[in-house]
Amino acid sequence: MNPVSNNIKKIWQAACLPKFLFVFIVVWTAVVMFGTISFGDLSGYDDAAYTHEAKTMVQSGDWWTMSLNGNPDFDKPPLFIWLLAISFKIFGATDFAAKVPGVLLGWATVVLVYFLAKEMLSNEPENSSAGEDAASRGEWLPILSMLSLATTQYFLKYSSHAMTDVPFTFFFTLSVYFYVRSLKNDYFLLLSGIATGLAMLTRSPMGLFPLAIIASHLVFTRRLKLLFSFNFAGCVVFALLIPATWFLREYNLFGDVFVNRHFGNFLAHSEGAANPRTGWQQFLWYFEYLFLIVKLYFPWFPLMFYGLFLAVRKARQSRFSAPVETLLIIWFFVVLVPFSLAESKVLRYILPVFPALSILSAYGLYSLLSIKRLPKFAQITVLLLTLAAFIAVAFPNYELRAGDMRMLAPISDAATAPGEKVVLYTSGELQANFQTQLLWYGNRLCTHLKDLREVEALLADRKQAVVIMDKSSFAQFTSQNKLKITILGESEKFVCFRRASDD
Repeated sequence: MNPVSNNIKKIWQAACLPKFLFVFIVVWTAVVMFGTISFGDLSGYDDAAYTHEAKTMVQSGDWWTMSLNGNPDFDKPPLFIWLLAISFKIFGATDFAAKVPGVLLGWATVVLVYFLAKEMLSNEPENSSAGEDAASRGEWLPILSMLSLATTQYFLKYSSHAMTDVPFTFFFTLSVYFYVRSLKNDYFLLLSGIATGLAMLTRSPMGLFPLAIIASHLVFTRRLKLLFSFNFAGCVVFALLIPATWFLREYNLFGDVFVNRHFGNFLAHSEGAANPRTGWQQFLWYFEYLFLIVKLYFPWFPLMFYGLFLAVRKARQSRFSAPVETLLIIWFFVVLVPFSLAESKVLRYILPVFPALSILSAYGLYSLLSIKRLPKFAQITVLLLTLAAFIAVAFPNYELRAGDMRMLAPISDAATAPGEKVVLYTSGELQANFQTQLLWYGNRLCTHLKDLREVEALLADRKQAVVIMDKSSFAQFTSQNKLKITILGESEKFVCFRRASDD
């Protein structure tokens, strides 16, 4: 047998071992996430807005108040913007650097799920399972959990976005992990509080959800002594104190304006529907997240629901002998119920429940596979994931979403002086996605107008004003007025122009 064949045989034999599969998934996740990070660009709205704010933060040196298009922005707390700014300091203000925090914390979440599941199983009562099955469960279920999260396409997708969802999920999961560690050593509650504080500094009130999970689990499992302990009080103090440093500073500077804008953003997602629904439509709307899970939690949703069924069945028998299942059920409902009552429903809003779903999926898969089948399953998994990684890196499937503004932003920069704003007109609507992309890919602030008469008046008053306008509106604009126009550049959908100098 030649050396290559011999090595392949050794790898194939090792692939059936849990330790090999653990290392393989850790490396595979890193390869898939980091190997595709340089492909594609940034979408408008959240991605480009956050990156613009981080770029402005680095340029201005103000690391406390975020600025969007020259105005204070209180939409989200600053932790994620700080992570972006640090990345820009290291790698420069590029699309690649913008994706680094999400990819890094997405990969870390996959690894963390393994240790979380392992720690949860170590807290099971000794008589819950025995012998070979207990050892097998302790080895395989954590690995199947991280496999589930690492291969969830929706999670992988948002790990490559410059958005708060995956970083928030990491800190959320970290808080739960430290809580599970505290069941053996309650000093870990303090670390759980710190992680919760960081979650709040990423997504504000939603960062308190880990505390709700912890408190509920302590009550349901009758660990009331820990609930009223000094360390739990310290957990709450840390959870509130860390974000309070930013909240109090911004309130001191901006007062009620900060409070109304910051919390108004969260209240806006809870407002009623613009168009009234029938009673049946409203009833179904409450279950929209379950429909979204079925639609987008691919390929794991059948196993997840089966795992949830098994967890509920075991917890009903005795929640005291099923602390793992009880925690997963509480985690599932503490996240899902409040978001189901809110008006805005997007699956990424509930990404913090994905680690729990991955453990439930592993729970369902493990119950269907016998101990003898797990090694063969591991070998097949290694083979399929190797093929998937090769396809993902060699033949990347990505979407270019900012082509127009990437092309025109440098042109408008060159045609304007520092401090001069670029005028943007997008079909008579304030389309924030184009505005934030222009801000990110350019170095000028933007005046976003939605009336063609305003554009004409501005050009009549300021000859040198640079305008970026969608092509259909540009055709209408040039046919309705007598201003001579100089076209500076064109993209697929937009024209960059100014009034001719000899007009």
